[in-house]
Amino acid sequence: MNPGNKEPALPAALKVAVIHDWITGRRGGEKVLEAILELFPNADVYTLVHRQGVLPEVEAKHRIHASWINSLPLFRKAFQLFFPLFNQAIGRFNFDEYDLVISISHCAAKNVRVTGRPHICYCLTPARYAWDLFDDYLKHALGSVFYWLFILPAILVRNRWRSVDKARSKNVSHFIAISKLVQDRIARHYDRESEILYPPVETIEFGQLELAKAGERFLVLSAVRPNKRVLEVVLACKALGLPLDVVGPGSDRALNELRRLGGPALKVHGFLSDEETRRLVGSCRALIHAATEDFGLSPVEAMAAGKAVIGYKHSGLADTVVDRDPQRTGVLFETPTVEGIQKSLERFTTLEASISPEDCRKRAQVFARDRFDQEFQDLVQRVLAEPAS
Repeated sequence: MNPGNKEPALPAALKVAVIHDWITGRRGGEKVLEAILELFPNADVYTLVHRQGVLPEVEAKHRIHASWINSLPLFRKAFQLFFPLFNQAIGRFNFDEYDLVISISHCAAKNVRVTGRPHICYCLTPARYAWDLFDDYLKHALGSVFYWLFILPAILVRNRWRSVDKARSKNVSHFIAISKLVQDRIARHYDRESEILYPPVETIEFGQLELAKAGERFLVLSAVRPNKRVLEVVLACKALGLPLDVVGPGSDRALNELRRLGGPALKVHGFLSDEETRRLVGSCRALIHAATEDFGLSPVEAMAAGKAVIGYKHSGLADTVVDRDPQRTGVLFETPTVEGIQKSLERFTTLEASISPEDCRKRAQVFARDRFDQEFQDLVQRVLAEPAS
């Protein structure tokens, strides 16, 4: 939660409903949820699935309404199996008593049925597994053999999802995107315009790290999954003999594969505490981020610590990392292959001396929490002032 505990500047009598896809962990989307709820202390929360204890402060202050999927026997471990029913479940909520509806959506949250009142969708992305990365997600979930057995029914489910998803996008009165990449997806999939409002990044703790001299080791902060391209980073560093730390959760098989292929200069830590992670960020040479992130929190956090970022250009990092003089904060690469990452590392070594920790930290402040709070309040006030359509 925001340590500043600022008083909300929006009307106290405003009745607000906030919809989030599911509350099962505390990742980037849940941090956005917490930030928005601080602006609306009397808001009610609606979600497909809610696991008690995940967001204790939210649970203590807000009424949380979960869909019927939450009561199904398998929901705690495998609620994603009910993906074809998400739009039906989210559509059963009624919002007639509210003045404003806000959805925070990467899946079905925006597909609530809303009429006669403004509906702001803070779009983390259109559902990637239904639109841009359908094949990647299906192969990762099923493996190569089962992929071919289930591809045809999966395509039918996907096509039905797309049809409903696009139709219900018309229920959104104002689309907000978290990056240019997501803005382009909204235009392409929903044929809707949107404005960009970058998500809040808790830069304070990383900003309090001492601006130490860059260390020798590069760092990856990421879950170890194929779409995160951690293996490509590991192999690129191995080819150049560069020491690398990998921090993030992954299966034993995935982590052991990195250790087997990475060579003696690689350290695979798995999941670490926030304190241990900040220590490695503060002592690293630079952060390497090869995934196609919709926005990317860890690159901004690294810059808040005064560290340069080496990342994939065609992602949310194009909005956050500055790869030009003056005030360069990192290096962006065009192709997220071993060879492409290797070339970017070689380019980084030629530009490293021109990247100042102070410029990195200054750039990170563009995405700080207080900036989000003010811009979101301004947005809501503007939306409420518009004449009813």
